[in-house]
Amino acid sequence: MVVGGGKGWDSEAEIDVDLSIPSIIPKVPSISDIGVDIIKGIENGYGYIRSRMVGREDEMVQAFTVGTLSVLAGIYMYNRAKGGNL
Repeated sequence: MVVGGGKGWDSEAEIDVDLSIPSIIPKVPSISDIGVDIIKGIENGYGYIRSRMVGREDEMVQAFTVGTLSVLAGIYMYNRAKGGNL
């Protein structure tokens, strides 16, 4: 079945659509592909985070420092309150 070729969004393009049952069922990836996909996802995530942080390194260090100290202070106060030693 050919779709397209009319007067519409892209009249020059014709798309060959196969509506048979096997093309509708998604392909299940093999176990060997999962490791490669995980590594690609980690690389893409690292690239995105790095692109967002370029030029703002000092702000990021400050944010991580304040966040870490806040979490540690909260843990300390929780443990002190749990022990009854305020």
